[in-house]
Amino acid sequence: MGKMSRRRDERQREAVERDESRAGRSPSEQLSMLDARLGESMGAQRERHRLLKAIEESKPKRSTKKQESKTSTKERGERRKAKERRSDDRGRKG
Repeated sequence: MGKMSRRRDERQREAVERDESRAGRSPSEQLSMLDARLGESMGAQRERHRLLKAIEESKPKRSTKKQESKTSTKERGERRKAKERRSDDRGRKG
C-alpha cells in the first residue's frame, strides 16, 4: 500500500509542475507547443479553438463607436434643463 501512495504522490507532484509550466505560457506559445508536439493542426481541437479565441480577444479591437467630444461634456440633467428652457422660450409646454 505504501508503494501506491508514493506513486500517487509522485504523479500529483508532476501534475502540479505541468500546471505551473502551462500557466507561464501565453496562448500563442501554447499553440506553437501543441503544433510541435502533435503536428500542425492535428489533435487537441477544443484546446486549439480555446487558444485561438484567447489570442483573438487579446488583440486590440478597432472601435466602431464615434469618439466622444471632450469639449461638450454636458450631463443628462443639464441637457434636459437646456431643452426645457428652449421649449419655454418658444412658448411650448412639454
